Amino acid sequence: MRKFAVVLSMLCLVVGLTAATGIAAAQDNSALHVTLTPKNLNFGTVPVGDKLTKHVILANRGDAPIAIERLSVSGNIADFQLVAHTCGKTLDAGKSCTISLQFAPVGNTLGNHLVSGKVSVTLISELGSQVQAAVLSGAVER
Repeated sequence: MRKFAVVLSMLCLVVGLTAATGIAAAQDNSALHVTLTPKNLNFGTVPVGDKLTKHVILANRGDAPIAIERLSVSGNIADFQLVAHTCGKTLDAGKSCTISLQFAPVGNTLGNHLVSGKVSVTLISELGSQVQAAVLSGAVER
């Protein structure tokens, strides 16, 4: 029984070292302790031609800095745009930054309708990589 426990501990150590060196490996991304809030950002109803800006907060609750590889918006990118952020290239331990998103419906279809998108943040640390995302939604008023 002891032999099994020793082998299991060695296997976990090897996986951890492999992840830290950048070689693809199974890893626990929750170890990064990073949050993006809120997870659902509803802009409500916005008339075509108007704009509304809201914010999400990226927080590093871990004890090591993280590198921010990419900030992006997907989905209805004509309606949702990333307009500003205070994040920089790295986010130090215990710090947070603000990502500003704008909903400016273009109304490419007839009538009122709902649109959705997603903002994604790709992070890298010595513990591995992780993508944090928040769902964006809004209603277009014509």
